[in-house]
Amino acid sequence: MINFPMLEGLPIRKFLYIVDLDDTLLNRSACLSENILKGISNLIEQGALITYITGRNWTSSYEIMNKTNIQCPVGVLNGALIIDFNSGKHLKCFSIDKEIIESIFLFMSEFKVKLIITVAINNKVKRYAVNNNNNIKFKNNIEFVVDEECECVVFREMLNNNIISISIEGYGDNFKELYQALKDKFYKYVNINLYNDPIDKRRLIINLLSADISKGVAAEFISQYLNISCENMVAFGDSIIDLELLEKVGKGISIGNTLPQLGFNTYENLVYDEGISVIKYIEEHYKRNEEKI
Repeated sequence: MINFPMLEGLPIRKFLYIVDLDDTLLNRSACLSENILKGISNLIEQGALITYITGRNWTSSYEIMNKTNIQCPVGVLNGALIIDFNSGKHLKCFSIDKEIIESIFLFMSEFKVKLIITVAINNKVKRYAVNNNNNIKFKNNIEFVVDEECECVVFREMLNNNIISISIEGYGDNFKELYQALKDKFYKYVNINLYNDPIDKRRLIINLLSADISKGVAAEFISQYLNISCENMVAFGDSIIDLELLEKVGKGISIGNTLPQLGFNTYENLVYDEGISVIKYIEEHYKRNEEKI
């Protein structure tokens, strides 16, 4: 196991608290409320170890959480990339197999959609747009792709880097059919999730990740990095994507009605109230246990 450098010379913390962001810690506007920010900051100042594992990308999650002074690694893209929150250093990257990516591109040539490709390289994250319209054919080898800053790169060169995520956005039943078609063909080779956009709930997002990654796997990596057992981790999440995480840790707390309605029982269930119940639970748990540390 790797000892977490930031803990050297400090009292040992026995527990780690892992939170999901959307529909768990954030408010209904997908923002961190001022009282929740204050609660997290106070807990961290007292010595509590708090982190997050989210489906959001690094830029999006950092913009929301940058004022919290988190001292731990965090997981983004559902754990596909684990980053030191303070330095931005990439600690672990779970990339999709190159051959599988090319098969996915070939399969997607039948659909007129835009793919967002997230690449991790040299402690930076780049997102490239690949448009399958205007008669562009994946099977004829796309020559160039363009990133968010309009940088044009050779498509084949992009494939040589760590591609950690492929995302597709859309609406309606046809888009759900595309999701099912992808699952039917590639479920053995990639981790495929469908969820609502946190801002525009009508918009759907299909996200493809390495078959080796889940939030539970990310939590296990973070536990080893911090030298804290999974049994001494408390996690909070609201959806089926969080289930493995909630089952892996010592105390998995579901938020809201989704998991109970699907018949999944967790250690405890809290009402979703824009992060208030989560902070209150951490405050009470930390206060009960800090004297034992």
